[in-house]
Amino acid sequence: MAKVAPTWCRICTRVTVLLFALLGTGALAGALPEAAAATRQCFCHNFNNNAGEICTSNQAIIEGHGNHVADGDDLLGKCNGCGNGAPQAGEECDDGNNQDGDGCDQNCQLEFCGDGDVDPFEGCDDGNTSNNDACLNSCADATCGDGFTLTGTEECDDGNADPSDACLSNCTAATCGDGVLRVGVEACDDGNRIDDDSCTNACTVASCGDGVVQSAAEECDDANTSNTDACLSTCIAASCGDGFVRAGVETCDDGNNVDTDACLPSCLDARCGDGVVWQGVEACDDGNADNGDACLDTCVSATCGDGTIQAGVEECDDGQANSDLAPDACRVNCLNARCGDGVTDTGEACDDGNLDNGDTCLNTCVPASCGDGFVEAGAESCDDGNRVDSDDCTNACNQARCGDGIVQAGAELCDDGNLENNDACSNACIPASCGDGLLQTDEECDGDEDRACNGLGCATTCRCNPEPNEQEGPTPPAPGPGAGVTFLEGSGSLSCSLQTGSGSTSRSAQAWTLLLLAGMAVGTVAAMRRRRSE
Repeated sequence: MAKVAPTWCRICTRVTVLLFALLGTGALAGALPEAAAATRQCFCHNFNNNAGEICTSNQAIIEGHGNHVADGDDLLGKCNGCGNGAPQAGEECDDGNNQDGDGCDQNCQLEFCGDGDVDPFEGCDDGNTSNNDACLNSCADATCGDGFTLTGTEECDDGNADPSDACLSNCTAATCGDGVLRVGVEACDDGNRIDDDSCTNACTVASCGDGVVQSAAEECDDANTSNTDACLSTCIAASCGDGFVRAGVETCDDGNNVDTDACLPSCLDARCGDGVVWQGVEACDDGNADNGDACLDTCVSATCGDGTIQAGVEECDDGQANSDLAPDACRVNCLNARCGDGVTDTGEACDDGNLDNGDTCLNTCVPASCGDGFVEAGAESCDDGNRVDSDDCTNACNQARCGDGIVQAGAELCDDGNLENNDACSNACIPASCGDGLLQTDEECDGDEDRACNGLGCATTCRCNPEPNEQEGPTPPAPGPGAGVTFLEGSGSLSCSLQTGSGSTSRSAQAWTLLLLAGMAVGTVAAMRRRRSE
């Protein structure tokens, strides 16, 4: 078990450390007697009893504490010598260890390039000063471009990366054919031994006209400067469009690809019928001799009035005889005469030049008439296209109405064509009946017309009531078996009859019958009018 130093010794040690911090080791040594300083020994105050620990500058030097050493509290250490971490006389350095290669060797001497030891800041150290081996005298590894020729490995080393001088960037000597252009010496260098490319084997540039076709630069080389043969003076093969007329092959060559000028892109002279419009000379050119199409064989555009029918475009073309006024003529737009062109041609009764069926001439070029199914503006109020006179539109093309003298089926019971309310048909086109409030010629009174009865009142029989002293007739018998009112329905009208047991009726019964008939008539008319409105 480790021993713990006594409390007073620990306090002593801390005080000593404090003094060293304030005054320095030399100051404390000067305070000791001279003999003691000369014979002093260095102890390390070590609470952990580490026998291998060496005194360092931050530990106290304790003099004459033998009992502490005997007790194991203080151990003898190394105060002087290389490796204690404090440089002393004869030492260039002291890093507190005995290792080489860290800048301070085991003899406490500074390490340097050329001492044969590779330090952390060195790439190599071969212990010599030669710059032609693998390690330069700067202790850096030899590389191509360092300016020193590495014996047995490099042909040259000029210390730069310029590939155009005598030494290439890979430290080989420049030569013709190495693929690198040497400035001032070579005109070219393509790195091969092919003589028919753009650079000769002598590193000179190939040129047009030397009679040798350079595969990468020339299409041909006939060693002359003529531009009318198969090879131009530029060593390019002659072709249509190069601007030079090739003898015996081309009739023209204007050097462009425009097909509307005097020379076609095929290097043939332009002409009418070649299918290409010669600008400024031809209006058209369809490449054929057909005069029935849009372009005549004279390269003039076909037009209406030229006397030639253009298929698919014109129906007719009589040239100067085309007319918009003459019947049956070819019109000036080269269309055949037709209904609607404003000219009455053969087979037409009229032609007003429009498609309006509401005027006097239908779009079939037939005059408008009542019954044709079209309402003629200003002349007809209706036109249903039939000859039925009893519907909503009469045969005179007038809108049917009460009082026109025509009984409108489903809407009127009568229509006498007048405005007389005292005849058999009222102004409402309803048959007259007792009780309708209209005095007929066969009635003494009707309704409240007391003035006709001198104040006696009007009976339901449309007869004046008798004077008070006037004896009334016998009371009509009660209806016997079989008596009653029978209503007959059919064909849009109603009728009824009153029967009594004796087969005869009194005036009172007749009045009731007329009243019933009138009510039936009014109901029938109202029903018919509702159906019309629906």
